[in-house]
Amino acid sequence: MAETKCKRGFQSHVMCDCEPTHPLTPREKLKPCPFCGGEAMFEAEHPMYEGRMFVGCKDCCAEAEPLASDQYTKAEQAEAWNRRTALASGSGDHAELARLKAAMSKSNDEICQSLGKALGYPWFKDDQRNFPGATEENGVCVGEHVAESIADEAASRISALLAENAALRSNLTKTERDYTELRDSYDAIVNKLGIERAHGSRETKRATEAERNLAEAVGLLEEILPPVLCGESWDLPDDDVSHQRMSFGWVKKARTFLSKEAERG
Repeated sequence: MAETKCKRGFQSHVMCDCEPTHPLTPREKLKPCPFCGGEAMFEAEHPMYEGRMFVGCKDCCAEAEPLASDQYTKAEQAEAWNRRTALASGSGDHAELARLKAAMSKSNDEICQSLGKALGYPWFKDDQRNFPGATEENGVCVGEHVAESIADEAASRISALLAENAALRSNLTKTERDYTELRDSYDAIVNKLGIERAHGSRETKRATEAERNLAEAVGLLEEILPPVLCGESWDLPDDDVSHQRMSFGWVKKARTFLSKEAERG
């Protein structure tokens, strides 16, 4: 079964003034809208009911009940539309229909303006050359958009933003993970340096203590050796010069040892 599609790519012919892509057969010929007398058109699929075709008026947006595309032919859909009765004269239905059409047109404009502003469409007031005297009340220029088409654009833009946001969140998660790894590596290096510094500090302290002990030992030698060397139990020369010379020799050896210990750290 051939389908009638909008040349502009809109989802619904009801909101479009273009012609179908192929002529209707005699059985599919649609009568004018029983409400406003406008031209009726086939829709391959209802925007609210997947898999259901319907007939709608492209002027007042009146619609027939959507029928399952796999159960009914276009001829049957046309027959159902053509059986609808016209509005009764003097019933007030024409006035009510006009009111509803005006309300729908206003609602369509409000939707287009709200979404157009959100999508960044140009303001009429910013183009005084082509729209002299335009103010903020004139809103934005949405071109040939209708509520359905601009809503589709907004949905596409939202999907793109959601995808971008997901990518940014993924990058943020990776950055946080990399930061954690770097911080852990930094902490490990700091801890290692702290241990090495503590070890070096202990070694320095031990060397300082050894040096101090040796210095104390030398001081003791300087005080003790001369009297000891002068004792009678030692088989040493009796003159004072020899005693002092020998004691100073011991002190020199102690100092030499101290210097070597200091160099070894």
